Amino acid sequence: GQRKLAPGGVRQRVETLGGLRCLVAEKEDGSDEPPLLLVVLAHGIHVLGDDLYGLAYHLARRRVRFVLPGAPELSSEGRPEAMMRTPRQWFGWSPEDPQPTLVPRLSAAARQLATCVLAAQAAAPGAKLVLGGFSQGAAVALRAATFEERLLPRPAAVIQLAAQAPHADLPPSVLDGVLVLVAAGTEDSIAPVASAEKLLAACTAAGALAEPLLRYEGAHEVTSDVA
Repeated sequence: GQRKLAPGGVRQRVETLGGLRCLVAEKEDGSDEPPLLLVVLAHGIHVLGDDLYGLAYHLARRRVRFVLPGAPELSSEGRPEAMMRTPRQWFGWSPEDPQPTLVPRLSAAARQLATCVLAAQAAAPGAKLVLGGFSQGAAVALRAATFEERLLPRPAAVIQLAAQAPHADLPPSVLDGVLVLVAAGTEDSIAPVASAEKLLAACTAAGALAEPLLRYEGAHEVTSDVA
C-alpha cells in the first residue's frame, strides 16, 4: 500500500478496464497531475498481453498515460508450460477465413476495445486520445476508431504499426482531422508495404491528416526506427 517515488522511472500497474486486463504505464514525475494524453495500444496475435510494454516504456513522457489491454481470447498457439503464461488474440483468424466470417469477429473485438478505451478515458478526463496497435491489434484499433464511432469519441490520432489494409471502405469523413501514422517493414511478408500504402490511402480518403508512410528496415516487428 505504500508508494515509493523513483523520479525519471516508469510506474506500471494492472487494471481491469472495460472487462480487459490492462497494463497501465506512465512516467514517474513525483506529481499527481492528471494525464494530458492517453495512448491505448492493442497488441498483435499470438503474443502475451504486455507485448507492447517495451514500446510504452521507451516512449514514456510526463503526463502521458499508456494503456496496454490484453486481448480477450486465448491464442490457439500455446507456449511452453514452464512460461506459465498464455499468448492471446483479439479474434481467431487464419488466411483461409472468408471476409463475411472475419468481419463480425473483428467488429466484436473492436467494440470490446472501445469499451476498454471509454473506461480508460473516464479515469483520465480531458486527456487527448491516441488509439493504435500492432498487426491484428492495429486492425481492431482502426475498426474501433471508425466503424464503432457510436461508442467511441473521435481520437486525436491513430497509430497503425505493421497493419494490413482495412477489410472494408472506411466511412466518409470518419477520420476528419485525425492524425494518422502508418508504419511498414520493408521485409514484412504478413503486412507488406503495398498493404500499408492502401491503408494510408484509405485513411486519407476518410479525412485523416496522415503522415507520410514510415518505411523501416525490418520484418513484422517494431524496431527502434518505429519507436
